[in-house]
Amino acid sequence: MLVGAILYGACRTVSAGVGKDNTWSPDQDKAPSERASNTIADLQQLLVDRPATPEAIPFLPLFNAAQMMRTQVAYIDFQSGTGVRFLTHYAQAYVPINNHELFYTFQGLTDDGNSYVAAILPVSHPTLPADQMAYEGGDLAALAENFDTYIADIEQQLNAQDASSFTPDLDLLDAMIGSLEVAPASTTKEDPHPGWESYVNADYAFRYLTTWTLEEEANLVKLSQGTLLLTIAFQRQSEDVPPPWTGMPSEADQIVGSFEQVVTRQ
Repeated sequence: MLVGAILYGACRTVSAGVGKDNTWSPDQDKAPSERASNTIADLQQLLVDRPATPEAIPFLPLFNAAQMMRTQVAYIDFQSGTGVRFLTHYAQAYVPINNHELFYTFQGLTDDGNSYVAAILPVSHPTLPADQMAYEGGDLAALAENFDTYIADIEQQLNAQDASSFTPDLDLLDAMIGSLEVAPASTTKEDPHPGWESYVNADYAFRYLTTWTLEEEANLVKLSQGTLLLTIAFQRQSEDVPPPWTGMPSEADQIVGSFEQVVTRQ
């Protein structure tokens, strides 16, 4: 099963479709799983071909919006694998590219193919408007009619900028991505009581400290430490044996315990 980790900054991006969890598995939902599986396959192929100007770049998590542009595309290795980073803007309508919705993203896979790593971080550039309302062109209807040309110009404009002209510096974000290391998930649970002994029989089980001594008799377990004595008795209703203690009920299976301090008289 392929799992993924998602890194979020103080992101100002389109939020539609972003999951609440920081891990993702394609088995969680059938329909998103099919789309995600296709995205993973597309990313695997992209990382083999490594085109300089891809027409589309695979992206997770799934957004209920369109990838409007791709610029500053670069392929980056991290400690456990490789991927692609780019600047993009997702939207559900023809809107101007702006600093409120522009973001840096990294989409990568570990070398073993078992983990998908995605980073989504806010980024801005002084040549872009602060938000949609600050667009100097003003006429959004005219923008929509010539949107392909507008996007091509914006991609070219941003592609020509130095990495240090963005905030944060793209080289610093790349260095952070390059330092990522994905460790395999542990399949063993940490023992909450390391060093404790285990007692198991056909009827019940328990853990006890190694500083106690255990003695087992028929239907009886005794734990002792110095003058302290813990006695655990068990008797099934169907058992034809004398009860360990008088007064034990006989109408059901019983587990009875007794704790006492043994004092030796001189």
